[in-house]
Amino acid sequence: MTSVEIKNIKTEFSLPNNGNISQNKNNVIEIEKKEFLTEKSEEELTQESALLGIQTYAELKLQNGNKQLYATLTSSKITFNHPTILIELNNEVQKELLMNIKQDMLDELRIILKNKQTQLEIKVLQTIDSVKAYKPMDKFKIMAEKNPLLLELKKRFDLDIEY
Repeated sequence: MTSVEIKNIKTEFSLPNNGNISQNKNNVIEIEKKEFLTEKSEEELTQESALLGIQTYAELKLQNGNKQLYATLTSSKITFNHPTILIELNNEVQKELLMNIKQDMLDELRIILKNKQTQLEIKVLQTIDSVKAYKPMDKFKIMAEKNPLLLELKKRFDLDIEY
């Protein structure tokens, strides 16, 4: 695994004293600037680089103490359709977590992947809820869906499913 270093450049400035503001050494504001990509420095985005970028982002978040985001990203199905990275989640709670940080995540992924064309799409996998059959009629209906000839047998022999 290659490690990617995100560089943050910090600059300091202080507010000018216009009479209403008492200026001291504590009135210093820090601004973080991220390195912006130029078109010349863009790299080709592939399935492997997208997966590696998501893994790197997840590990960075784990190092910062965000275990829930790490678990969400590492357990999700991730597909790539140039230039969009699709993250398919298991439930709505995970989607809400990622939707709250989507833009920040996209910004960091663009820096990690060195490609500003990268897009991010988040959706929840549709799960089919299986119906548990307890009654004989429910069991028969499920079996008849799998094998329609059972309905013909029931009619031909005049079978009663309710017992």
